[in-house]
Amino acid sequence: MMRNLSMNRMKCIIGVFNSNWSSQTGFIFKQQGIVVNSLLRRFATSNPVSTPSIEVVDVTLSNGLENDKSFIATNNKLTLIQSLSKSGIHRIESTRFLHYKIAPQYIDALDIVTKINPLLIDSNSRSIVSAYVPSLAQLQNAIRHKTKSICISISSTSSFSMHNYKTSVDNHLLVLSDLVSFAKDKDVSVRGRIQCALGCPHEGEVDVERVKELIQKLFKMGCYEVCLEDTIGKGSVESVKMLVEGIKAENEIEISRIGMQLKNRSDGLGLLNALTAYESGIRVFEG
Repeated sequence: MMRNLSMNRMKCIIGVFNSNWSSQTGFIFKQQGIVVNSLLRRFATSNPVSTPSIEVVDVTLSNGLENDKSFIATNNKLTLIQSLSKSGIHRIESTRFLHYKIAPQYIDALDIVTKINPLLIDSNSRSIVSAYVPSLAQLQNAIRHKTKSICISISSTSSFSMHNYKTSVDNHLLVLSDLVSFAKDKDVSVRGRIQCALGCPHEGEVDVERVKELIQKLFKMGCYEVCLEDTIGKGSVESVKMLVEGIKAENEIEISRIGMQLKNRSDGLGLLNALTAYESGIRVFEG
């Protein structure tokens, strides 16, 4: 549910984008301060009834642990999900269904999805907990363990698709179409994610029309929302604005159904990209 945000809630959301920045240069903190103050001023001076609300999809446990070599105890992950829910973040991507040899951090995916919903029900939480599912076999496994919301991903470029999924974009679309069809038959909601929407490590700049085409295909499959991911952190104010404005052109795509995941930047401008996305009409952010 979309909700208007108080100042404290806005500060929490700023923290999502502002966390884990390692640089200590004065320039970076100056840039952060400018953007944070700009965000807070906008929300502080706006009428709380008319202020467009934003929604955070927390992907800490799904995207944030991939490269962590130390296994984090399942109970600690469950505790984090409960804490996020209590803090007011009601959409949480809790885990990934991947082979343990590829991603040992997610060997407990079944435990997470099996145990978390009873815990949230007991605490009267309204949070929706989802999981990343890459294949039909993994989806069937997730559904057997009561998963009711999933996320799927596709690359915007052929090179990244071959590197990440060992298949072409077109073939991957066929796989995902079967997956989404099965999910919908089982009353499982599906959220899409497009990787490299703001640049590819192999092919460089990505054409906006290509991203639009993939968005429309994911919606046609049955995704209720699509997130555009700045996978390699190359997004800029200009490229973010160009992408969002291009998506809005001709009113072919409902901007309310588009989210963005914008990476923290070593130059401190990741949060400025988020502000640009917000000003261009984005209201859903992964963090």
